[in-house]
Amino acid sequence: MAVIIKHQLQQSQGLSFATLYERCRENFLVSTEAALKSHLAELKDHTVVRERTAGGGAAGIRLLYSPLPPSTLKSIQAELRKSGLRSSLF
Repeated sequence: MAVIIKHQLQQSQGLSFATLYERCRENFLVSTEAALKSHLAELKDHTVVRERTAGGGAAGIRLLYSPLPPSTLKSIQAELRKSGLRSSLF
């Protein structure tokens, strides 16, 4: 969770799948795109992560984001830090 939350709190926009995958690999959270897609499917099922298209039209970039308010994201981030789970996908 930390990867998406950190990005969203810093930039308030979504994160592309390619960028998320790169950051997750750097932090040893996933080793394949299939693994990341599996994690994302679970997060989407629970509506903690959603997708939107930026740039409009067919050429738009699909961005992943959390619909949770910033105050909730900050609380989650603080809890992850307290629990030692800083390197989590969301």
